[in-house]
Amino acid sequence: MKIKRYDNTDSRRVLTGMILDPVVVARISSKWPQQGLFGNRFENLIGMWAVKHFRKYGTPIDKEIVSVFDSWANDKGSNQQDVIDMIERLLQYMSDKYEQDGERESSDYVIDLAGKLFNKVQLKQLSEAIEVDLERGDLEEAETRVANRNKVELGIGSVIKLGEDFEAWRRAFDNSQTKPLITYPGPLGIFFGNALSRDSFIAFTGSSKRGKSFWLLDLAYRGIRQRRRVAYFEAGDLSESQALLRFGERATRRPRRDVTVEYPIEYTDRVKGPKMESRELSAISAGDSLKAWDKVQRGRDKFRLSCHPNSSLSVDVVSSLIQDWSREEWVPDVIVIDYADILAPPQGVKEIREATNENWKHLRRISQEFHCLVVTATQGDTKSYDAPILRRGNFSDDRRKNDHVTGMVGINASEEDERVGVKRLNWLVRREQHYIESKQIWVAGCLDIASPAIRSTF
Repeated sequence: MKIKRYDNTDSRRVLTGMILDPVVVARISSKWPQQGLFGNRFENLIGMWAVKHFRKYGTPIDKEIVSVFDSWANDKGSNQQDVIDMIERLLQYMSDKYEQDGERESSDYVIDLAGKLFNKVQLKQLSEAIEVDLERGDLEEAETRVANRNKVELGIGSVIKLGEDFEAWRRAFDNSQTKPLITYPGPLGIFFGNALSRDSFIAFTGSSKRGKSFWLLDLAYRGIRQRRRVAYFEAGDLSESQALLRFGERATRRPRRDVTVEYPIEYTDRVKGPKMESRELSAISAGDSLKAWDKVQRGRDKFRLSCHPNSSLSVDVVSSLIQDWSREEWVPDVIVIDYADILAPPQGVKEIREATNENWKHLRRISQEFHCLVVTATQGDTKSYDAPILRRGNFSDDRRKNDHVTGMVGINASEEDERVGVKRLNWLVRREQHYIESKQIWVAGCLDIASPAIRSTF
């Protein structure tokens, strides 16, 4: 198959999902009419192949589409060479794209995209038909077309008929949809469970200098290591250079200057504390950092860092940037914002509490619109400095932060904890799962190498 160029971004992304993703093809198959839903014949032909295969075998057509295409092309011969060429270009594009990225886009995001695309195609076709009716003077037929139009119900905002739509039920009970995007080893992995999954909004809270930014960075780094696309927005807590230095430390596991660090090698008894090992580490360089990050990303576009001055980054700008990236077919699985308290207020909102509430509502909306995990941090109140353990009442600015998140994690530390490099985490808010505020996990790290979570114990 010769390599040829093909360009119709939204259509090819939806078709790729129909060919490779069981969730996408299942949802679209339930809505697929005989004439198809795309805007041209060759896209509808490929879509029909994917739908027919799924309806017969219950699995995506995947690589079998090549043999289906070859059989169809041989049968048609040169009579439909233009269609054969276009399909060949699309299949080659999808093959190259998958080899380059190594994984598919979020199923939910592609389904949302399909709903918008199919309704756009439907409205365009309806508009053209109505225009013909009006030119003929057939007003009644034009009105009938409008009245009989049935919206394609797919994605966000679609209407679900609970007694008819089995795919909606199947998807709700599909455990793979709550599989965490980021996992931790050992007890800390048990603590987070499936909280770090798609459509989730998680925030870390604590008094100042409790290491909140280190936790955000650690989550981002682990996300990339686990082959997720991660967008990291530095809202002004760190400068670009400061952020890069920390990312360099995390990737190389070495400090920015020559130093002897205390590294936790075992943590099984929280009373005795972690067993530490002294390690002499040499300073990293720019070249070391670049080499380490290239190794982490494996030559793929998995991480994007966007740095802004304090209080200049708004949630609207975050959303706009992600929309721009999505047109490049780069939709993040994880969005990290360091941190929400210093985001610019929404336009026209001056009162602090309302600005805070609007920003947090919008962050929750982003997690739902892009079907991703959004993670941020927030300062605790003045009482959090002396509190032995944070509670839901230790919020700053606006209580409604707790309402918008799917999980709020407290970062606790006494003077003794700080001395031995330990933090205690607890859930202040956690949806969909039972939790107890007073239940904590002890975590030992080494912030000299920007790694807050190396060993953990209950």
